Amino acid sequence: MAYTPLTFRSVAFSEETFLSEIAKASGAPEEALPADQARYLASYLKNPESGARTILIEAPYIDRHYLEEFTGYYASALHAPSSRAVRLHFFREEWGTSAKEALLDRLSREGPEQASSSLRDEYLGFIVVRPLPSAPIGRTVLRPYRNPDKPRCFEPANTQHDVHLLGLTLRVPGLPFQQQDQGVGACATTALWSALARVARADGARAVTPLAVTLAATRTLALGRAFPANKGLDRSQILEAIRHVGYAPEILNSYGDPTLFQLALKCYVRSGIPVILNLFNSDWQENHAVTVVGYREDLSDSATTEIRYNQKGLSFGLRSRGLARLFVHDDRFGPYARMTWVHPTDGDGETDDKAKELPHLSFDPYGNREAFKNFLDPVKVHEAYVPLYPKLRMSATDLTLLASQLLPMVRHLAGVERRESLLVDLRFVLNGRYLSEAYELGLSSARTADLVSTLLLPRYIGVIRFSTGSSHFLDVLCDTTDIPRTPPAWAPVLAFVPQDESQREALGTFASTNGSSAVVI
Repeated sequence: MAYTPLTFRSVAFSEETFLSEIAKASGAPEEALPADQARYLASYLKNPESGARTILIEAPYIDRHYLEEFTGYYASALHAPSSRAVRLHFFREEWGTSAKEALLDRLSREGPEQASSSLRDEYLGFIVVRPLPSAPIGRTVLRPYRNPDKPRCFEPANTQHDVHLLGLTLRVPGLPFQQQDQGVGACATTALWSALARVARADGARAVTPLAVTLAATRTLALGRAFPANKGLDRSQILEAIRHVGYAPEILNSYGDPTLFQLALKCYVRSGIPVILNLFNSDWQENHAVTVVGYREDLSDSATTEIRYNQKGLSFGLRSRGLARLFVHDDRFGPYARMTWVHPTDGDGETDDKAKELPHLSFDPYGNREAFKNFLDPVKVHEAYVPLYPKLRMSATDLTLLASQLLPMVRHLAGVERRESLLVDLRFVLNGRYLSEAYELGLSSARTADLVSTLLLPRYIGVIRFSTGSSHFLDVLCDTTDIPRTPPAWAPVLAFVPQDESQREALGTFASTNGSSAVVI
């Protein structure tokens, strides 16, 4: 067999050059129009929040995910494509055609460790280009946008990926994305693959491949052929795939209380757990799946959502910031696609009562909307699927209902001046991460020491955070290894962590009166 050397070359980034390199690496004919996903990625990378200046092309590249697709499907085709791909790397530095030389020079001067560290802020990530002209965009990991003026939650994309290049180890945060090829996987397969990649890596396991997802989904519930996978996956197959790789699926239904659905969605994404949305449109023949990887809240004072309660003649609400945007991995466009969230109560002109109950999303691309006009029609959110760590048995809905039960007590503690400004934020978090964050809560050193050294906590804890404005008011720490039971109603509560030390006595009285063993820090 002839030896194939590894080669590196670089070019200055522009939209035209980027699309040309995608076409060249995939083997597309010159007259072929670029894929929508390639056009979206060009738009994403040229945005000032990415600021790509240089493309470094690494060829050939052996990608585990594409190699499994090749051996499981493409290798047996009459005209099989190559088993090797090309990897494109993107940098903010402006090196033009001299990126390889600039990187090697930095390596010789600084050494691999220092050079890798100094380049991490300049490295935007990579795209694997498959030798499939009709579906060129393979495993893609790009840094999400960061803008302090537009605070966004991209917690699922905080997964760190080590990228080995020329002896450098570059680290980039992101969540994997790829274009569906319909041979090995359709939209639900790629959405599942992205979500499972995050939860598996967060638990220290190796990410699954698209082929493994399709095989897991169809091993016992195949209604037809597993391959080609152009028919997609139904709900049962999605749930089966999640279970098969070791996670417990939860279904969120959007037909009930839309505010409860929104709170649960925010809770999981805030916890770093991607959520798979099942979308539909009356013009579609089949539903479509996307993976939620981030959101942006509407920070205006009036933009809150609430669940109303009535107790002893009083009406009050569990309030949270409303959603302005969702960011999704959508295999029709690309990673971190911006979607406008339309809450049902905002009204949308629909005449169908049931349709009014459903949240709506619409693609809101950066830059040239005309280039993506075929994707701008609003879609409705049917339901959502969440891959959960098996021992995380308390759900986001459980956490929300517990927060509502605690709300009268918290309103009493807040007093007349602050009770109407109370907001709630829910999440699940590893106990070690929460304890490290405890040093930023502004507690006394003695209370912080008690919090980090005396509490026996499960691996994941549920955190109900009540705040007034942007100020922490009270954290309620919950045991996630069991479901809430009645009685005792407060069994899941492990600890109360108030900001104001003077409230400890009242919280202790509340706990003892209600038969709770919760500790007050």
